Amino acid sequence: ALGEGSGFLYSLRFAYNAKINASLSDQLLAQVIGGNKGLYGLTAEKLTNVRQQIANKFGISPDATTTH
Repeated sequence: ALGEGSGFLYSLRFAYNAKINASLSDQLLAQVIGGNKGLYGLTAEKLTNVRQQIANKFGISPDATTTH
């Protein structure tokens, strides 16, 4: 799941009419996997922060879910 999440953050730079460019994608990735512990330093707070930033960029609720 961590690999897929990281891949998702990286892929945001390629979205059609991207609201997140390569620079922001790199910043989001750094928030998740950056630091001296890498993914081992990941916390729920970091994930919540990144989720909020993505939701804000796309104008959706950070609590939005999908079932497909």
